[in-house]
Amino acid sequence: MLAHAYEYVCALVKYQNMSKAAAHLCITQPALTKYINRLEADLGIQLFFRGSSPITLTPAGKIFAEKAQSILEMENHLISELELIASTPHGKLNIGITPEFFSHILPYILPHFQETYSNISLNFKEGHNRFLLEELDRGRIDLALTSSPPLSPNITAEPFLRDTILLAVPKEHPIAQSFDLTLNSPLSPFYLPPSRIQNEDFIICSQEVGMGALARSYFKKYNLTPKIVMELTRHENALRLASTGIGMIFTPSTTPLRLNLIKPMAFFSIEDPLFQRERYICYSKDASNSKLITYFIPILINILQEKPFLKPPVCQLIRDINP
Repeated sequence: MLAHAYEYVCALVKYQNMSKAAAHLCITQPALTKYINRLEADLGIQLFFRGSSPITLTPAGKIFAEKAQSILEMENHLISELELIASTPHGKLNIGITPEFFSHILPYILPHFQETYSNISLNFKEGHNRFLLEELDRGRIDLALTSSPPLSPNITAEPFLRDTILLAVPKEHPIAQSFDLTLNSPLSPFYLPPSRIQNEDFIICSQEVGMGALARSYFKKYNLTPKIVMELTRHENALRLASTGIGMIFTPSTTPLRLNLIKPMAFFSIEDPLFQRERYICYSKDASNSKLITYFIPILINILQEKPFLKPPVCQLIRDINP
């Protein structure tokens, strides 16, 4: 009975004319008149004085119109709230990330993302590059931050960071001792011919870890036969152990800059120019959460722009240092 009653009565109160109210409501004047007559009959009370021009409310009509206006305002407010909820991004985004990147970058991204998109929950899965790319290809995560490009044609990879790869050598090692290391640092590595590290002791990461795969690619590229003294699954742990003097290790330039090494190390590059490893944002081309992914990626990029200390530094290779 009251499906349109509140709207129709309020229109009549506003225009005080049956024809004008009907035009506003996009119905005919006879249809509006018939509806009001039926409404009054169903309620058992008269709402409008018909004999006057303009149309006026009876005392009962004034009470009805006042309540009707309140009900319409409440309805409009409810609709606005529901529309806001519908338009606000919400859902759950499953992100794969390597442990090193997790500890280095995520504490700066997560609070900002949660403040901006409070209705999107983030679920993280840590693992090495190969594992994350496999999980992504199987649809178990929506997005992965890796240091290895995907092999699957179903996955899109967007490069977003480049980090210089260095050779870290304990300062007590004879190779490091043969240089004047005054100017040496992760930001100013010395060039070292690959042949100088033939048969040397190395700590490496497992094949699945990005730095583990990269170290093996160096060994293969330069026909090196290192002595692998230890193989670990976490690069940060491997670098700290290497700094005790156990062996050499390949490392991104950012890692020794932010880690507390046990003992000082010397830094070299066996490539000229310096090799820079890409980091990728990877996601499925037909991801079900593609819209949520488009919210996460700009936050990641903006944080890296706003906080320069999170980005890999520019390294300058020092050549012509002959021990």
